[in-house]
Amino acid sequence: MHANHGLTLPAGHHYALTWGLPVEFVGMTAALLHRSRCFVELTGTPVTILTLAPGDYDSVRAELTRRDFLVD
Repeated sequence: MHANHGLTLPAGHHYALTWGLPVEFVGMTAALLHRSRCFVELTGTPVTILTLAPGDYDSVRAELTRRDFLVD
């Protein structure tokens, strides 16, 4: 878990929803990933990213983690 910088989010589960999560992305997807990572890093609160499009998300997750867009 990442350090808590004195910031908190309300108790409960926190989700981010997007249409799909391609390996190559810009704009709104980049903002979603950045915002979700900030929540994790600054508050220690996990964020689950949900998508509406089917896909091989194990490989996408591995690639985005390798490229430092996702954290545990």
